Amino acid sequence: YLHADTLITRLDSTKKNKNMKAYHKVKFFRNDMQGKCDSLEYTQADSTMRMFVMPILWANENQLTGEYIEVFFANGQMHKAKLYTTPFIVSKEDNTKYNQVRGKLMTGYFRDNRLYKICLLYTSRSGT
Repeated sequence: YLHADTLITRLDSTKKNKNMKAYHKVKFFRNDMQGKCDSLEYTQADSTMRMFVMPILWANENQLTGEYIEVFFANGQMHKAKLYTTPFIVSKEDNTKYNQVRGKLMTGYFRDNRLYKICLLYTSRSGT
């Protein structure tokens, strides 16, 4: 499911691939992930979704944020996500503790739509 104030779909120059843009108050939902942002762009040619302005992505038990997020798909499943500028990933450890990772540039890798590895530039870790 996808919701936005404005949705635009166009074919690229080859007339084979669709490019979709969603503007203002974007929300989307799939069984394996959901998210929200102000603007979103999906390019079918490279299977990449780009999220702009306060994006939040929930993938299973993880919450991913940044100033800009790119999500790369392979075979219809999330392959990796790049979080730019102020990336932050949070996951609940138990009823009282959370795992939190912050950096400047972060790439999360997914297997079977589950986050299994994070590569980052500069970190600070904290548990609450």
